[in-house]
Amino acid sequence: MEESQRTQRNADRLSELAGPFAAQIASIIAGLERDGYRPRIQEAYRSPEDQMRQRLTGRSKLSYGFHNVRSADGHPQAWAVDLLDDDNPLHTPLPYALRLAYEARRRGLRTGVLWGLSARQRALVNDAIDAQDWRREVRIGWDECHIEPTGITPEQVRDGGLPTFSGAAPDPVMARCEPPFTVAFTNGVTLTAPLVADRAWVPMRAFAEAIGTTVTWQGDGLPIKLGAQEYRGQVRSIDGSTYALVREIAECCGLELRVEEQARHIVVMRPATMTPLLGQIVALADRSGVLSHYWDDRGRAPVGLARGMAATYARAYAKLKAKDEAAIAMAAACTDDPSTDALAWYADAFAAAGLDNSQSGADTLRHLFVLLTGLAMRESSGRYCEGRDRSASNNDPDTAEAGLFQTSFNARTAHPLMAGLFDSYSQSSSGFLPLFAAGVTMTARDMTVCGTGPGARFQTLSKLCPAFAAEFAALGLRHLRQHWGPINRHEAGLLRACDDLLLAVQKAVDGAGEGVAV
Repeated sequence: MEESQRTQRNADRLSELAGPFAAQIASIIAGLERDGYRPRIQEAYRSPEDQMRQRLTGRSKLSYGFHNVRSADGHPQAWAVDLLDDDNPLHTPLPYALRLAYEARRRGLRTGVLWGLSARQRALVNDAIDAQDWRREVRIGWDECHIEPTGITPEQVRDGGLPTFSGAAPDPVMARCEPPFTVAFTNGVTLTAPLVADRAWVPMRAFAEAIGTTVTWQGDGLPIKLGAQEYRGQVRSIDGSTYALVREIAECCGLELRVEEQARHIVVMRPATMTPLLGQIVALADRSGVLSHYWDDRGRAPVGLARGMAATYARAYAKLKAKDEAAIAMAAACTDDPSTDALAWYADAFAAAGLDNSQSGADTLRHLFVLLTGLAMRESSGRYCEGRDRSASNNDPDTAEAGLFQTSFNARTAHPLMAGLFDSYSQSSSGFLPLFAAGVTMTARDMTVCGTGPGARFQTLSKLCPAFAAEFAALGLRHLRQHWGPINRHEAGLLRACDDLLLAVQKAVDGAGEGVAV
């Protein structure tokens, strides 16, 4: 179904629902759309005649159900919908069914995902939903896309009763259909934080796992332990799980938050450590000609791009001095294969700029980062959080592009060390995010990811750990240059002021002594 048709269909079907229920379904649709799905209300109100046909054909067990509710004056006021995945209307993908069940449960609703299953099968499905593991192989019930209220019968609704949307505890904000926040970690993990009383809450166990620690319940009246720290903040039960306030649990673990109110996004990160060397690098970036340069069709770079790329180059150069394999591969002399090596493809442009890449080492590494900076401006205008290109059709988790350089997860096959970079940065939160974020405003669309699994985590990691995105793209440019359209079209500019900045950074690293960590 065309997007305009799907949107109009959903609007039409929402008008057939009782007002409070319509608001809940609209919120579920918005949540699924943020995850890259295209939910479609297949059916909302159903006439008595249609209901009878459904029963006679075996597609319903009821003569009267939530689909059939009307107001006293006869207008449709249904309390049930069938919310299909418009991209897979005939066979519901398992991740969609589990995600839908999760969204419904958060609002005190239920789907048919458990219907017809044994007790053991229901337990496995519930475990997958509680863990937000949308790809766990489980068997699901026979009406997985059907959504209805809990704690009330269709007949009670017909006679004037009203369902509640309480879940495990009264939730006044959810009843007003406030969209939840997304809580993202710089290792690529994301969680959903529902709003209760205008404050964001996260599941404690999932939060702890995301930062690599454990939760220990010490008993009634005793504080909960998060690793070695004791959490004394507020908790509440939502859908049977223990939730904590995002800000309180982050503070307990010594973490900082970057809150993007308009984007409804919270980034959890380690406190920035401004070492003397890093402070010197930031000062060099702020004085550089990179910030005053006007890039073709893109304008001036945000201050964060100069700061972040300078710091990331300092790290790559320090790694090169320490004989790190990935840095050595980035700094290898220009090859004679322009089909794979961007330095060879750009040989004439580098020669015109007076940048020699004929020898392995620091000069070639530095010039590669000059090209990377130009690519960042072309691909994302220097915005670390840029989401995928909406004009492109590559919305599979492995092919969806993300971040400064609009790189996708499938690029990792170009060189064995690229997968290693993904794994190592997934364990570390040091991606210079505060530096790259200077002068950049995140939007709601920026942090939308396509799909689930490692590909989705790669998209998040690329945006929230920009140093990873830079190192990953640096290796990619040496072995898979055709991955980037602006490189193929020679649109990424080579700025001598950028080389001047990175050379000054290089000297600062040398001046800091051997074995310096950045």
